[in-house]
Amino acid sequence: MKTTFQKRACLPNMACHFILKRTNKILFDTGQTGLFIQNAKKLEMNINEVNNLVLSHGHYDHTGGLNPFLENNSRAKVYAKQNIFIPKYSGKKRFVGTKYNEELLKNRMVYVDAITEIAENVFIMPDITIHNSIDTNFKGFSKKVENDFFPDEFDDELYLVIKHHDKISKI
Repeated sequence: MKTTFQKRACLPNMACHFILKRTNKILFDTGQTGLFIQNAKKLEMNINEVNNLVLSHGHYDHTGGLNPFLENNSRAKVYAKQNIFIPKYSGKKRFVGTKYNEELLKNRMVYVDAITEIAENVFIMPDITIHNSIDTNFKGFSKKVENDFFPDEFDDELYLVIKHHDKISKI
């Protein structure tokens, strides 16, 4: 297994990680823009070979490259929690949610509400227990449901756990 987080040849793109297993290529988030596609080329990776895209939550800095990904990959399943596409805002004015093309997503979305193994020893964990509110950064974020604004408590967040021998990594 090989993971990529940062390479000098790559341009900064916020949160975007490739997880490469022999038979399964996983992209975790798409970053703020489609820049990750250029970075993948520099790393000699083919975006069309990605089998699974996992979206951690519905803010643009993690999902801004969703449409470019879908335009360059016609086969990957897209994993997220059910409410990832609820409109999200900084305050009540600046949209910070996910822009997406519903047609490109058709028949590819997999909504996760339980621990899901997407590759051997790679698990999506949909529930994050908050043990200490100091670990949160919810202040100033809101979500719009129908015509009302509510605090965004990141209830669409998920993470990956990768088991490797007797150790685990959480992304």
